[in-house]
Amino acid sequence: MGGDKMSVQNEDFSEAVEIIRKSLQNMEFGSITIMVQDGRIVSIESTEKFKVKLHSNKTDRNAGGFKR
Repeated sequence: MGGDKMSVQNEDFSEAVEIIRKSLQNMEFGSITIMVQDGRIVSIESTEKFKVKLHSNKTDRNAGGFKR
């Protein structure tokens, strides 16, 4: 892996870092995927997951609701 094909290190990452930073700030659960082609970042994908709380207590208004 890696080798001498590290032209990604020479790239200006300011835009990519900003996109990743904003995604991380707003995400509680999920993933961020960085796609690289020919040693350059070509896309950044962010997938957010939501955990569902399941409660047997019917008086709880948030039972079965989404956690964010």
